[in-house]
Amino acid sequence: MPNVTVMPLHHDRSAETGPHAHETGQLFVVRAGTLSVAADHVRWLVPAGCMGWVPPGCAHEARYPSVVEGVSAYVEFAWSSRNMPRTLKVVTLTPLVNESLVLALDEALPPARRELYWHVLADALTHLPAMAAGVRMPQNRRLLRVAQTLLAAPDDDAGLDVWALRADMSRSTFIRHFQAETGLGFGEWRQQLRVWHALGLLAEGRSVTEVALAVGYRSPSAFIQVFRRLHGVTPSAFSGRE
Repeated sequence: MPNVTVMPLHHDRSAETGPHAHETGQLFVVRAGTLSVAADHVRWLVPAGCMGWVPPGCAHEARYPSVVEGVSAYVEFAWSSRNMPRTLKVVTLTPLVNESLVLALDEALPPARRELYWHVLADALTHLPAMAAGVRMPQNRRLLRVAQTLLAAPDDDAGLDVWALRADMSRSTFIRHFQAETGLGFGEWRQQLRVWHALGLLAEGRSVTEVALAVGYRSPSAFIQVFRRLHGVTPSAFSGRE
């Protein structure tokens, strides 16, 4: 049975933590609201109904675009290193995994039984498909400033030439370096960012039309088309409204 410290996960809207790391691993579950967590220049969105894992020593930071409620469990280094994934991972919380989590944290159960449920959680985190909600951030200071501006205002519809000017780069240099650092062209990266941001708004219960406009699309149909291409389902299906 691993040594585990359990704490409630509660943050107000707009709260954020600076870059930090834990000696333990951190398992967290979001029950209400949405948070985003960044590590290794990739930012994940974690809506309600999802579970995340941050391995020991992994430098990360978190932001809270909405009020968040959930639970965090800090799992000892030795057990985490032997049994848990070695990279940050976010997965959907299935009913089986959710029940295993509840039992793993139930101090009324014998330690040997609780350890069985911890192994179920470790297996789930290892083998469940990761949520494809990561957005890779550029490392170049000027490009990072552009990315952070769009992260805060995904509906900013300025064209590529404007962003190159804001980054104090020529158009060709901006295109070349943005592709090299993120693996995507600027237009495709911005589409991913907008859909990534939309996931959190949908998790808050907002309508598809409201979300489409909030993240910079001029029509819901254009938003639905891009969302379906990136996630394989419509926004309504993703949020359980179909």
